[in-house]
Amino acid sequence: MKSVVHLLLFISIGALAACAPSTTRKISDTADISSGIMNGIEVPPDFPLARHVVAIRIVTPQGSGICTGTLLDKNLVLTAAHCAPANAKLFVVFSTTVTPQAESRPVDGFIVSPQWASNQNQRRNTGDIALLHFTGPQPATHRPLPILPAPHQRILREGTLVMLAGYGRNNVQPGQPTGSGILRRASTRLAKGVFSETEILVEHTDGRGACNGDSGGPAIVFLGGQAYVWGVTSRGIPTCDQGAVYTNAATYELWVKKTIDELTRRERGGRNNPFNGLN
Repeated sequence: MKSVVHLLLFISIGALAACAPSTTRKISDTADISSGIMNGIEVPPDFPLARHVVAIRIVTPQGSGICTGTLLDKNLVLTAAHCAPANAKLFVVFSTTVTPQAESRPVDGFIVSPQWASNQNQRRNTGDIALLHFTGPQPATHRPLPILPAPHQRILREGTLVMLAGYGRNNVQPGQPTGSGILRRASTRLAKGVFSETEILVEHTDGRGACNGDSGGPAIVFLGGQAYVWGVTSRGIPTCDQGAVYTNAATYELWVKKTIDELTRRERGGRNNPFNGLN
């Protein structure tokens, strides 16, 4: 049996190059099935997706890492719970490429789902979802993306076309450049069958899909011309070629609303201490 791993990537941050996003088009104008995160197409700064997706730089005593997130509200980012390890310093990066010079904001607090502490080592229903709060203004080039409302979950069925995005690697071959730290997109489809009550399996179509560093990144669906984030990249296998498991954010709708209210309340309260932990 192949091991299942979270798709967080630890890298050398200093080796990557930068640019800044800006756009006027809609994401739905460019949804297709001809691009990818693995072996795929880079997202240019003027691509619609660039204004919604951010990188999360993780700094720990053991090294630096990268995850991906989605702007969800003022100063709030949706990501995976495993992208917010205890005692780590987190930074939200507002650029299609991660470098030390890229515009970023420090994270002053986060809340992970209440299921994560007890379920993170389970095979299913791990609760791998979190909200981060960053300090400072949101760049004018960026804007939030709404979560798919729970009543519309019926569109999340086998064969539904979805767009994935992340800053992860696009090459797993030993001794070759990984391509990590650059925002890429992929269009693929939902896999057959029910994976779990709170998670969905996404196919790797023709080698396109999530890999290490894409953790926390969005899976996006289009409804009535509007883009919605429904999934949060959670885990897959090390070779990144047999699909990935996404936390279904729509099933956490009430928790997300409660957590947004809590983080916003604490911001208004002017607390100086980090509000890290469970909710």
